[in-house]
Amino acid sequence: MIAQAHGCTLGELLKANPYLTQNGRNKDNIYPGEKLRIPESRYSKTINRKTGTAKCTKPDARKPDVISIKLTDQFHLCKPATFEIEICHGTKNISDKEDVQWLLREKTDISDENNIEIKESGEKFIIGCVPFSWKNKNFELAAKFNKKPAELMENLSPGSAEVFDWIEIIIKAENAYPKWSGVEMTNAMRRLAGYDGSNFRKMYNNSPKGKEIKPTGKLTMQDIDQLKKWTKHKNVNSGVLQDNDNRKLAAGHVLTGISAGVYRNKSIDMTPPYSLAAGELMDNLYAVTIGGDLGQVAILVNEEKQKKPYLGPHGDADYAELIGDIDGFNIGFQEPRGGSGRKLSQILLSYYCACSCGENVNNRFGFFKKN
Repeated sequence: MIAQAHGCTLGELLKANPYLTQNGRNKDNIYPGEKLRIPESRYSKTINRKTGTAKCTKPDARKPDVISIKLTDQFHLCKPATFEIEICHGTKNISDKEDVQWLLREKTDISDENNIEIKESGEKFIIGCVPFSWKNKNFELAAKFNKKPAELMENLSPGSAEVFDWIEIIIKAENAYPKWSGVEMTNAMRRLAGYDGSNFRKMYNNSPKGKEIKPTGKLTMQDIDQLKKWTKHKNVNSGVLQDNDNRKLAAGHVLTGISAGVYRNKSIDMTPPYSLAAGELMDNLYAVTIGGDLGQVAILVNEEKQKKPYLGPHGDADYAELIGDIDGFNIGFQEPRGGSGRKLSQILLSYYCACSCGENVNNRFGFFKKN
């Protein structure tokens, strides 16, 4: 049964595992903890997708056949992915390698889907950037020499990250409130996160108070509570999510940076009314992101309300806050005054779902340093 299931003969299996017949042992007995070496199959195995049964057939020795394929690195949202032939048999040459045909499908063949960079390069199948639209979907992948494959070889689903779960709920909110602009949705999300008080709105040129997000349509109270959990930053354990490289970031700080770009003011005066003091003019984008956190922690250390070092999980400028500040600054820096007209989810995806190294998360530190 074992030999047949793996496309080899009993003799080949026993030859690969000589201990099964040594010292008068009954070859039919295999004990817990023992390992079997499986010889390379001389047969190709096809799976009936309706019944789940497997069928092994002996290949024509003159024709190459693909037995298995493998992922060379990772299959993850918003990252490149490469698959290649792992095991094949039969006689193959250079022209055969060039004639390998691949099939990637969900319910239909999607290899020709628009805006998805897919390259079939002989024994390799390359996806330039796994799109966000593939989130929560299952795919079938197969390869065949000289003809389009028909049978399933791999069943897989792309890995994700909390930042994409966050964006997914934001899309639900956008669908629940289709008349809200991207600016209005950002303001509403800041309100949820607790960054919409009078001082914050003054930073945004006395912008209107953010609208209240309530359960409606497919947007549930559980969704809203989760948005608060990811964006309302009080300590190192709250208001934090992980990006696609497992870095923690304070998502609420990303929202404050986006709004600062929309309401950009490089010489805002935060002097309290009726004050006799002369206030310093500030760039609101720096003030609500990296500058605000660094200035705040400097004051706390000076007043002995926080111990040195200035940065770290013990104080008011932990690493998740600073990563959120940098991302908020980078995105806000690119947003034009008045807004770009894009939805909030589109703004976030253009930054967090990018496989190239540019003005996005893949170059967050270099882009921040440049500006």
